[in-house]
Parts: sequence; C-alpha cells; structure tokens
Amino acid sequence: LRFATLEMQWDPINTANVYMATTHGIFASADTGKTWALTLSGLASSLVINKQTPAIIYAAMQYSSLTTTAGIYRSVNYGQTWQPAASANLPTSTYYGFTSLGICDATPNIVYASVAAALGVSVPFGDMVGLYKTIDGGTNWQKLTVSPNNMFCNVGFYCSGYYTNNLLVSPVDANTLFLGAFALWKSTDGGSNWKTTLPQSNRGS
Repeated sequence: LRFATLEMQWDPINTANVYMATTHGIFASADTGKTWALTLSGLASSLVINKQTPAIIYAAMQYSSLTTTAGIYRSVNYGQTWQPAASANLPTSTYYGFTSLGICDATPNIVYASVAAALGVSVPFGDMVGLYKTIDGGTNWQKLTVSPNNMFCNVGFYCSGYYTNNLLVSPVDANTLFLGAFALWKSTDGGSNWKTTLPQSNRGS
C-alpha cells in the first residue's frame, strides 16, 4: 500500500498507541507500530490528540469524489471508530480542502480548524474557507471572524492553502496560535486578529 503520511500522533500515556493521518485515511497501531489498522478511510490531512484524555482524537479529512468522509471527525475510543462533527457552523463537505487542526494541551476541549478550499467550490482553490473553533471538545463549532481573512493568498499571485496550511496552538495558552501560510502569522486573541512574524514570500512558505 503506497501513501503519503501527513501527520502522526503518539499517545503520551499508553505509548503503544500510535496514529497517522495519510492519503488513504487514519491508521491506528496498538503495538508501537508493529501492526496497523485503517480505522477511517479517506484523504486525511491533520490529526491531533487530547493528551489529558488520549482516547479522544480529532482528524481532518479532505473532500474527494472517491470518498464520503470529508470534514472534521472525533474518536473517543483511541481511534477505533469515528464520528463526524455535526455543527451547523462548519462548512459543507465539498469545501474541505487541506485542513489543519490545532489543540491546546492545557485546555484540550479547545480545538481549532483552519480549512482551505477544495477544488470546484465558490471559494478560490486554496483560499481560506474559514477558521473554526470549538470550546467543548468538538460538539459545537464557531466560525471566527478573522482579520486579515486572506492569509493563504499572496496579492497578484495565488492561494496556497492547499499546501501551506499549518496551525499550531500554544500548549499552555489557547488564545495564542501560529498559522503557517504565505507568511508566518500569529494571533494572541484566540484567532480573531493576526500579525505576520515573518515576511510574506512571493514563492509561498
């Protein structure tokens, strides 16, 4: 089986448990990688784990005409089964291009999702569909009002969210985030306002 691996996570408590997000889906191992099981088929792009309660894992799945699993998923049983987030504030499935998740280790009920546009929707390919946040462990999601709202796009060039979309949340402060896009952006107010900490590049980040 050939695939690309986008992200991996290790259970910090039961270290036999390892997970990976791949272009074939989410794989789980319960024996430190000796054997693997595909537990969620599809085109995965991101994976984060609740380090305080590592049975809880979140995965982001991209839209593809070959799968039906686009969206944000949560597992509460160590990645064995998955349920899609059903919040009305999240995008419809066809909008999910490359999506990056970020979780705050100190307050792991707070999770962010940075969604870049898939092909063939009203938002330009690779542009930001939205930055979404849950404060209750994935039951409800809110679309944040973001300024600026074009962090994936370089004026006069193109939108790069389909490959430069990397979200990182501080492990101790859920209001502090980095977003790697055409530039490196930082927010200290929970994702509403962003400033560049490295300059924008005409060739992407």
